[in-house]
Amino acid sequence: MRGSAPRLWSVSHARILGLVETPPTRGKAPQIVPSRDGLYLAGDIDRSALEELRRCLASLGQVKGDVHLHLGDVTFIDVAGATEIARLASHLGPDDGLVLHDPPDELRRVLDLMFGVPKNIRVVSS
Repeated sequence: MRGSAPRLWSVSHARILGLVETPPTRGKAPQIVPSRDGLYLAGDIDRSALEELRRCLASLGQVKGDVHLHLGDVTFIDVAGATEIARLASHLGPDDGLVLHDPPDELRRVLDLMFGVPKNIRVVSS
């Protein structure tokens, strides 16, 4: 219809239909939610979410065992967010690891370029 707004698909719908691998646009409000094994992150993880991200990641530094970050619904993450994730990995115990579930490509690239992907970070794709 002329003059009507285009239908917006959710990221989940677009992924199910095979239309996109990652969300096509930015601007989604950040979500940082504790999960049973770590954190679930979604939306844009940028400067507006940095303090909350730091607080939540700091609380995970005392956890024994692997810490899981579920990142499949992250639409964007900036260098500051990637730095906080690398910082968490460096504060984990020697036998503990950080498991990144479905991280966005830019996070993987930034970690590799800036930190050489610390040995205790493992990437899992579903």
